[in-house]
Amino acid sequence: MNRSRGVWALVAVLLSCWLSACGGGGGGGGKDEPAFKVTDLNPTDSAAGALTDGDMKSPDGTRFDLYRVSLTQPGRLTARLVSSDFDAYLWVFDGKALEERDLNLWDPHWLADDDDSGGGTDGTDAEISIDLPAGTYVLAVNSLDVETGSYTLVVAVSSPASPPQVGTSYLQYRTYESGTGNRYQAWVQVTRDGAPVDETEVSAVHLLDSVGAPVEAMSTGFYSGEYLSLNCSVDPCSEAGPLAESGFWATYSDLDPGVYGLELINIDPPNFFSVIDYPGQLALPVVASAGLQAQRVGSDLTLNWTNPASEANWTQVERLYVVLLDGAGKDVLYVRLPPTAAQVTISGTLLSRAAALGDGTLAQWEVQTRAYDSNAMNYARGYSAREPIP
Repeated sequence: MNRSRGVWALVAVLLSCWLSACGGGGGGGGKDEPAFKVTDLNPTDSAAGALTDGDMKSPDGTRFDLYRVSLTQPGRLTARLVSSDFDAYLWVFDGKALEERDLNLWDPHWLADDDDSGGGTDGTDAEISIDLPAGTYVLAVNSLDVETGSYTLVVAVSSPASPPQVGTSYLQYRTYESGTGNRYQAWVQVTRDGAPVDETEVSAVHLLDSVGAPVEAMSTGFYSGEYLSLNCSVDPCSEAGPLAESGFWATYSDLDPGVYGLELINIDPPNFFSVIDYPGQLALPVVASAGLQAQRVGSDLTLNWTNPASEANWTQVERLYVVLLDGAGKDVLYVRLPPTAAQVTISGTLLSRAAALGDGTLAQWEVQTRAYDSNAMNYARGYSAREPIP
């Protein structure tokens, strides 16, 4: 969306037309009537029209037509302005703009404008999609440059998009085989109707302590990706995926046991809030990379490792995960195993599917130890160093 021309440019257009009674802009009308010509348009219809020398004229010479659209219930309004005669430009205002006979007051009623999002043969059509409550709205058909010609305005209304929502979230302590980089980490999965979202759809994610004060993070980031799952905690193993996931992570120098809040601030409301009862730091033992062995058997891959069953907190380990990564370090396959497992064989077919989700290669693998609280929150992990896949 390009607002470079500015709302004030359109306000100036309408004001000059009202004062001069220019074509299409009215200047007449009773006390309770708009001061300019407006055409009513059904929100599921299209309108064929033309910008002519008789329409409202701005100081820069461009012309306008106005259309009024009413929504009886909330919805996503999509308006597309198509023309092969001029570079289309489209505006959306709320309907209360028409009540302002002082047209300098139109600026607060601006909702959206667009130049080229509609594509078209020359890439110059305009399109706006915007979630709106029930009400009346004004569409202004305009050209980017001083041009006239025929156009088609197509309007459609669909169900409004669901806002991003909080999915799986956790606070956990991570232990690494190297002994460096151990840290506390937060994760909040963000989805829309079960599907991943774009990072730009969320304004901020805050971790709040028990009195509502923000907890300062050392680093933050956004993750979005796809992976396959192989659950070998059941017999036979069960495959799933591709599974798509998106969310925000943050690292912290310290987190005391207690109740925390995760606040999701969406670009468009509503916002969401979830509560996490964090049991506190648990340093899990890690599987030593020295014991990791990988062997190809035909197209299949057999992985072996030695569990540190005699180390402290081993009894807290509830699950093992073997993770395969591509050449860029992207996780493409997660294999879930019971803590007693020390070997897994992965079929060549599944390996090929996993590689296709990344850069086409399978380069490294690691073993993770995991612990869960009574609410099934993964609050502790241990990471082996990564080893190459032959």
